[in-house]
Amino acid sequence: IFVSLMFLLSAVGIFSCNLGEKSVEEGEILYKITYPAGFEDKWMERLMPKEMNFYFNTDYVKTEMIFGLGMIQINYLADNQNKTLNELLKFMKKKSVAYRDSASINDFLKTLPKHNIQFLPDTLTIAGFLCKKAIVQVEDSVPYTFDCWYTNQIKINRPNWCTPFKEIDGVLMQYQVKRFNILMEFKAQNVEMLKQEQEVFVVPENYISITPEEMQRSLAELQEF
Repeated sequence: IFVSLMFLLSAVGIFSCNLGEKSVEEGEILYKITYPAGFEDKWMERLMPKEMNFYFNTDYVKTEMIFGLGMIQINYLADNQNKTLNELLKFMKKKSVAYRDSASINDFLKTLPKHNIQFLPDTLTIAGFLCKKAIVQVEDSVPYTFDCWYTNQIKINRPNWCTPFKEIDGVLMQYQVKRFNILMEFKAQNVEMLKQEQEVFVVPENYISITPEEMQRSLAELQEF
């Protein structure tokens, strides 16, 4: 769920009249996905996602990635108020969902490489939002470091509580994660202020419940796809 859960979240909502006080509470963010290390395997490059959609209001977020030439879809539905997470996997006609409560998520985060975060005073505008800078050092088998940019102008409660970036109190607008042993960079391209109906954040009825361990195995099998 991070290598599966990775993820990574970001947000959007309501603009004030003063651009310098821009604030958003509900909407959608489109992230462009690039691959800093590139690919030796061109087939893998074709399979990997190029975009991530992020839907949110103040208490709920949903991320969505479609890849594998449209055959694979991964969604994360996070309830930031009750600290629960549903991970959804659609592979062709098979649809599965795994539920995690706060304790399960904390246990899982402990298994991930440590993210050391240093906050800096630098600022940058991304997708029209003023962002602050942090440097993230990841203690992976091959350590890596990257610049992370986040904004406080998008009002999501505890936006990163279920990710390795939980020390950051703002919505991530540019960051990196490793998935399927591939380094991915996410950068917000567009933020839209759109009302999100509650159904957006609800698991569809046609998804079959499985355990988080079964979901991890299913995701690992995708690496062989």
